[in-house]
Amino acid sequence: MLLSLFLVSPTVVTSITTSSLAPSTIVSSTYSSAWTTNSQKFARISGGVANYYYEAIRVIVNTSGNYNITSSSNIDTYGYLYASSFYPSNISLNLIPQDDGSGGNLQFKFTRFVDSSVVYILVATTYSGGVMAPFSIIVSGPSIWLSGASTGTTVGGANGQIGFPTDVSVDNYGTIYALSGGGLYRFYPGSTWGTIVISFYATTFGFKFDSVGNAYIADYGSNVISKYTVNGTSCGTGMASVRAASSKLASMAVPNLQEILEAVKGKARLKSLDLTTSH
Repeated sequence: MLLSLFLVSPTVVTSITTSSLAPSTIVSSTYSSAWTTNSQKFARISGGVANYYYEAIRVIVNTSGNYNITSSSNIDTYGYLYASSFYPSNISLNLIPQDDGSGGNLQFKFTRFVDSSVVYILVATTYSGGVMAPFSIIVSGPSIWLSGASTGTTVGGANGQIGFPTDVSVDNYGTIYALSGGGLYRFYPGSTWGTIVISFYATTFGFKFDSVGNAYIADYGSNVISKYTVNGTSCGTGMASVRAASSKLASMAVPNLQEILEAVKGKARLKSLDLTTSH
């Protein structure tokens, strides 16, 4: 399951993505921020003064389930949960529940079923106007892992399966790919044990996927960039060197199907390589 949280305001501030794995396991993750003079303001009480600092967070899950969303701060907090959208000028529109102290110690808490077909907006604010303070949002549910959290859970490489990982990537389906020990490992969502989908024996430090799913491996030992085609079950066997590269090649990017940007260890530059010509 994938849970995505995006801070929303007149302009997008930042984003947080959480992956929910192993639905039978209940864990929690914590996101920390603060209400400051740079935060957005609104009128928490209808018709009142717009002097309440807030953060609005878009919550998206791709699998429905039961979740707890709780605040933690040294001041009295107040929370709102909306369906689809939130309008600071009309705080009643699309409002589902609101909460003041269900979490204890003056903290808000929502315990509810989260529907994967609905986009929710969590608005975290303060009970009193004009108050600035640090706060955290604690999300607990079916094995949540939060990027940037202070605690987490193993999502790949259990029992020392990957010994020296040098790069990692996650596709749109939540599948994790890790480059380690002369091979590219694939970890499906919910499994910490991976399978090798590309085997090679040179020294490799980075890889990237292009827009159609081909894997490009930065081969530090052989000074080449190798391309592998992914099919339904595994990547193609054999090394297809698509470009000679600079010495000490560490990583690269594939911005489009005609170009590769290489990053070379010890050189403060990126170099563009043309994929449309033979080398």
